Amino acid sequence: MKKIKRMGIGLICGLMLVSLTSCKIGKLSISMDDSSGVGVGISSEEKSTEVQGEEKESVKTTETKSDKSEKFKFDTTIEETLIADEDGIKITARELKFENNTPKLSIYIENNTDKDLSFYSGTMASSMNAVNGYMVNSMYLNCDVTAGKNASDEISLEKDELESYGIHEIEEIQLSIYVVDSDYNDVLSVGPVQIQTSAYAKLSTETDSLKAVAGSGEFYNLSNTDLLFSSEEEIYNEDDMKITAAYYIQESGEDYYLFLEVENQSSDVRDIFFKDIAVNNIELTSGRWTSSTVLPGHRALIDMNLTNMNEASWESLGISEAGVITLYVGQEDANGNEISEVRAVNVEISDAGTEISGTEVYNDNDIVVIAKAYEEDDTYYILPLLVQNNSDAEVYFDPEYDSYSVNGSMIDAWCDSAEVKAGKASVVNLEILKSDAEDAGITSIGDITETSFQVTLEDNETFNDIDEPTITVTK
Repeated sequence: MKKIKRMGIGLICGLMLVSLTSCKIGKLSISMDDSSGVGVGISSEEKSTEVQGEEKESVKTTETKSDKSEKFKFDTTIEETLIADEDGIKITARELKFENNTPKLSIYIENNTDKDLSFYSGTMASSMNAVNGYMVNSMYLNCDVTAGKNASDEISLEKDELESYGIHEIEEIQLSIYVVDSDYNDVLSVGPVQIQTSAYAKLSTETDSLKAVAGSGEFYNLSNTDLLFSSEEEIYNEDDMKITAAYYIQESGEDYYLFLEVENQSSDVRDIFFKDIAVNNIELTSGRWTSSTVLPGHRALIDMNLTNMNEASWESLGISEAGVITLYVGQEDANGNEISEVRAVNVEISDAGTEISGTEVYNDNDIVVIAKAYEEDDTYYILPLLVQNNSDAEVYFDPEYDSYSVNGSMIDAWCDSAEVKAGKASVVNLEILKSDAEDAGITSIGDITETSFQVTLEDNETFNDIDEPTITVTK
């Protein structure tokens, strides 16, 4: 049953803020005050890499879009290039043109089979497109072609995305296309196939064009950015996959982003993934958060909105600014086989720590649970819970289904489960649907006077239960 529960959505818990307990979370450790007698710290045996970069004095973007457009070359052309010709399917890249400052690749598709087919590119099933040695996200194709018919379509490239990689002239394109029938059965997987342009002779994949422009702090799909930190030191190097740069950015005085440049120096297609991301030793995500497919000899830019990783606000968690960002990094081959062991990478932004205040609702077995103040959006009442694991084993925090009551009434709710690493803290969120709360006579956060729920705490290595406490918070 426990394995089944781990595959589903986390269930619901509830809590209230009453008496306050405070602690300070530093760059790499968590400690409670002397009265509590508990603390959390990074295990000395944990394999990790830490990088210190340059903390910036808010470098603002100054270059306008019109300035950049003057740099971009709009006269690049291609020769007609065959992408695929097999099993009755023929795909040809016919032209590279520019409309309203947007590069567009014209594709001609011939379906000489007896099946209706769909052609995709830039999707999860076919995300191996690149320009000038950089993986790109904007090349999207979705074209349906009836049996025995032909079709023309266009694949647009976002000029702003290309310029964020320092690309001002398209020298070559790597294109992959995935084909399925009307029942979504796999029919053909093509590429990536290289399409050379009239500027191909200038291409040098040894040149890291992204680093040449990243100092401006201007990245794709962001505006009014401040570059707060940058490091161009290598912080990860496993099996010919590297992370060669880190940039920490704030957009419009609000959300914080981490950008990482990844380079695949192997001869194989690799998927690099990031999981269990923490700020100031508070884990904001549990499990995989993002990944990227990187062609051999290519680079990719990974972007993460740190502010929106968790429904709990940084303010409620006591994070005023990032001190250390921790990511667990792993990689797989094109078939999903593990290539290298997942390990921690630390990006040290500043000396900032974190002040935590809240209600200590559980403290036993080297595990501490602290309830923060309720927050709300248009649909839910949300309660962040900070789970601190002071033990030497990973702990699985698993709220029990149908155990939640508010003000003495049973209520449906959802609460995250979490795998909390030894010496770490993780944030889980209680969510109560407002419409359900109204049925229990609750019309505001202030109406909640008592919340109770049960949770199973399990050793995530032996799968033995540690405790099954019922936690009750009264106002």
